[in-house]
Amino acid sequence: TGAAFFDVDGDGFTDRVVIHLTEGASGDHGPSGDGLIVTTGGPGRLTHVDGDGIYGIIEARHPHQGDGNYDGNLDVYVVPTLGGIPTRVTNHGMNDRLVDWYPDGNAVLYAASMFSGRQRFNQFFRVAPTGGLPAQLPIPFGEFAAISADGKRVAYTPQSQAFRTWKRYRGGWAPDIWVFDLTNNTAQNLTNDPSNDEFPMWHRNKLYFLSHRGPENRFNIWSYDFD
Repeated sequence: TGAAFFDVDGDGFTDRVVIHLTEGASGDHGPSGDGLIVTTGGPGRLTHVDGDGIYGIIEARHPHQGDGNYDGNLDVYVVPTLGGIPTRVTNHGMNDRLVDWYPDGNAVLYAASMFSGRQRFNQFFRVAPTGGLPAQLPIPFGEFAAISADGKRVAYTPQSQAFRTWKRYRGGWAPDIWVFDLTNNTAQNLTNDPSNDEFPMWHRNKLYFLSHRGPENRFNIWSYDFD
């Protein structure tokens, strides 16, 4: 399950907002994943799919985007925010995992291993929500990311332990949050900490992320202020 909150009109209050992807019981065609949208007018079902609906990201002015497994591997699909028939965006045989919308709504960012030569690491690609040929970003490795509001920076993790049960892990595979400047093609290790730092998210000029750091050694929300 997951949730996201959006201030659509910029008044500082959440108008829209929760996208909640649920995972149902397994059936003949695998587990089902549904999207729920909650607005100030109340909740409503966004999707009802017979298959794997795993990741979903809503863009406030544009259709909902998510991952689905209909043909044996994950691909990116787009569906209207009020519900409807999904339209396939990616078509490669490797898994394509949705990462983020671009701020202008004209492209989505996803991670895939189609050019990496092996399935142990992914790279980032940009593609229009209507589909077409993707463009690879100049970032060597990438798993999860968030694009800044001006579209000039990408906060990302080159690796991730999000799918492992490695609580309090402090080894060499612990991910850090990096920031890649798309203007001059430079990267900076922002957190550089022995703990697991995951799932970056921008809000204005502040970057939020999850981390195991701190005396409690448990995941909590941390932030980095660029101002």
